[in-house]
Amino acid sequence: MKTFQAKRVTKHFTRTIAASRSEIFPLLCPVREHEWIDGWTCEMIYSETGVAENNCVFKTSFPRGVEETWVVSHYDTEGFEIRFAVVNPEGYVMKLDISLQERGDDSTDMSWTNNFTGLTPEGNEFIANYDGETYAAAMQGLFAALEHYLRTGQMLKIGPRHIKWHLFSRRS
Repeated sequence: MKTFQAKRVTKHFTRTIAASRSEIFPLLCPVREHEWIDGWTCEMIYSETGVAENNCVFKTSFPRGVEETWVVSHYDTEGFEIRFAVVNPEGYVMKLDISLQERGDDSTDMSWTNNFTGLTPEGNEFIANYDGETYAAAMQGLFAALEHYLRTGQMLKIGPRHIKWHLFSRRS
């Protein structure tokens, strides 16, 4: 009998956004992300308020992606932190921690930490091949969309075939 050995990789990205954390934080919600992420789709499974909250559960599916199940595992409106646990059917789980730190000049340091853990040999393979350059490209696309929305109030339209920020799936 073979014993499966899970692999884990952690990726981290920080960027300064020209907006207050009170402007940014409400946008980190599966419902509100429809406003600023081109191609974003989600199905709310459980939320008492209809938006992001502690223990909220929703599903996402990006073009060329797979359906993922997300759980908000921590939601702190005073500390401006949100954490997600994400189950991807391609054989891994992802833990995403987002924190917002005010800089004092009406800008915010936004920090994302993703922990990927393989559940299967295929998940381990994905994790082994998910390089820093791919992750940085995904995060830069996501932050560009957020900054554009905060600046203009409009979604940055790039079309589903150009979505670069959801690279957490081999199909993307």
